[in-house]
Amino acid sequence: MRYSLILLFTSLWFSLSAQSEKPVYFERADDSLVRFYYDMNYFLVDKNCEFKSIERLAEFEAKTTNFIGKFSDYYPNGRKMLEGNYQEGKKEGFFQAFHPNGQVKWTVTYQDNVPVGEWNYFYPDGKPLMQVLYFEGRSKLQSYWDQMGNQRIKEGTGNYDFKVPYPGYNPYGYPFIRYKGRFEDGYPEGVWQIFFENDKKRQIAGQEEYRNGRLVAGEDFYTGEPYKTPKYPLIPVESFIQAESILAKGCTYDDFSGFLVYLRDFFNNSFNTFQVESLPSEDFSVIVQLTKNGAVRKVDLQIELDPNNQELSKALIFVANAVEYYQPSFKNGEYVADEISIHGKAMLTAEGKLNFHSIRIERPAEQN
Repeated sequence: MRYSLILLFTSLWFSLSAQSEKPVYFERADDSLVRFYYDMNYFLVDKNCEFKSIERLAEFEAKTTNFIGKFSDYYPNGRKMLEGNYQEGKKEGFFQAFHPNGQVKWTVTYQDNVPVGEWNYFYPDGKPLMQVLYFEGRSKLQSYWDQMGNQRIKEGTGNYDFKVPYPGYNPYGYPFIRYKGRFEDGYPEGVWQIFFENDKKRQIAGQEEYRNGRLVAGEDFYTGEPYKTPKYPLIPVESFIQAESILAKGCTYDDFSGFLVYLRDFFNNSFNTFQVESLPSEDFSVIVQLTKNGAVRKVDLQIELDPNNQELSKALIFVANAVEYYQPSFKNGEYVADEISIHGKAMLTAEGKLNFHSIRIERPAEQN
């Protein structure tokens, strides 16, 4: 579940901590500071949630839902993770992040909510990682060093081989993505390869071709689909900006991993060309029988959007069955078979298309 907290801030400001039956996403720390609780991707979570990874101390204006003044973010061990400053809700001035061991992770300066000049990244041992130059609303890679300390890109030119956590839920079960290609004068050039990785293996996932820094052709090797808009960022993207959206997630792994967002988008994309004249109900529910490995054994429709539209009902079953990878249920330290329920809502747009939202999952095996 993913929802906006703007109304919550304006109508129930600082009241959550006094109501134990409701999640506590924030609470007053002192007369001027508020303590916020986030997961690792800067979505608000309950203070007692197992996925809570970050605490922020900041001044906050409830009326505008804006951060104001200086703030500091902290790791679970109490060490500082990030510090910076907001001015009327916009990032302003010097920002500095830290690795869990206390070493500087990156530094950058913001002007009117936009990074300017050099964004310098460092490895946990303090050695330089990369330098990105921001100017006139653009960015270019200046330098890059591998983990052995060898400079692979100098003055914007050289070979790039870099691994980062996969951004969001990966339907193929890989937690990392690696990019391999060449930069010229600060921009990607020529043929690039994209890999999915875990601790034991690497699988090529796609290929892209750049000319003069622009993507001219890309292919997803898993789906076989071509694309011309970059699917993944080549340089690190810092998730702390997400904190400004004031969005919360429930305390389940499906929320935390981004699987619910993936399911919503998967349903919307799958029904992109499906036309519907009317929608008697906005609620639907699908039952999916899963093995302990996440493989689908059977899909049944529990609640139909329109009992009189069998084509729509069959399409819902087909789409639920087409999901590439379901996260299996987890109990007593191991994955187990389960019969999960996918609940959600759909609305009909003016163009006669379905818009799915409010997706949630019930896992009986994890609850018993």
